[in-house]
Amino acid sequence: MDANPSSRNLDAAKQLHSRLEGYRLHVSESRSRYQTMLQDDLRVLDRPGPPNVAEADASAQMEFVKKLKFKYLEEYSKDKYIKYIVNDDPPEITAADNDKLQAANVPRKEALKTKKIQLAERWSDLKSLAPLVEQDYQKARNLANEVVAHAKDNFDSRLSLFRLRQTYPQPRYTVATAEEKLTVQVDEMQAVEDERQQGAQRVAEKKDKLKAAAKDVDRLRTERADLEQQVRAQSRNKGDDDEINALYEWYTNALVFHRSLMGLEDSHSVSENELCLAYNIYPLLNRKNQVKVTINLIFFPNSRQLANVQIQGIDGVDTEALTNNYMHANDVPGLIWAVISRARRQARL
Repeated sequence: MDANPSSRNLDAAKQLHSRLEGYRLHVSESRSRYQTMLQDDLRVLDRPGPPNVAEADASAQMEFVKKLKFKYLEEYSKDKYIKYIVNDDPPEITAADNDKLQAANVPRKEALKTKKIQLAERWSDLKSLAPLVEQDYQKARNLANEVVAHAKDNFDSRLSLFRLRQTYPQPRYTVATAEEKLTVQVDEMQAVEDERQQGAQRVAEKKDKLKAAAKDVDRLRTERADLEQQVRAQSRNKGDDDEINALYEWYTNALVFHRSLMGLEDSHSVSENELCLAYNIYPLLNRKNQVKVTINLIFFPNSRQLANVQIQGIDGVDTEALTNNYMHANDVPGLIWAVISRARRQARL
């Protein structure tokens, strides 16, 4: 057993120090953590937000400060205790030292009490003013939203005005020129309305004439039917004429041959002055390709003068150029032959 007590105390102090180093009792690390958290809280408080968030932030900070204060006192006491142990001649603590510390703590306690009272007053003021600040904040927020909306409307209006100016460049109408233009347009509209009424009157007159002509046509048809009946009756009384029957048979066969030669499939009258001819054209010595052509011949009313021709079924051909000369010459057979020739040429391709 070693006789030197100081060496034993030194060894014990070294062992205690090594054990304390093993624990995580680092005040500097706690201080840095506190500074980091404090800076984060300050950054959060600097952000715009509702004032009622300040109460929760203040409560959390007070709780953190209390824990930090308790931790500091604990570390400070342990540090003082270690220093007293490892010191060879620990200082003596007398009643005078305690009285001196008590006298020094009295003004500190008074100051702390004053600070607590001020803090409570500030806290009550904060609670009473927080709703008012919240209302002002909401008003400011609504005003900011209104400003943004008005700015957007202003921008949209300016953009619409810019588009109108681009669509309608200079020179633009003034009020006087616009009224003058309106007057001219009203006169033009009145003139057009008069022409329309005159046209409607002419159409009504044409309809009346057409009705009268239709009545005449019905009357003529009736007379024709009566005459045909009389002719049949006379022919039955006189007997069949062999020469007429032979001519009729020859004409019928010639008509059938002509229709087959020209490829005429159908012919009918669309109206009194319009004839529709439908052809099915085959190329010579080839019955595979076929071209269906429709020719509408339109004549002037009550005349045999060709007025217009409508051709369907021929692709890639300027029908107006093809039929223009024949129309001016009123050559209906030549026109039909030209169209059929062009259709046969197309069927060979």
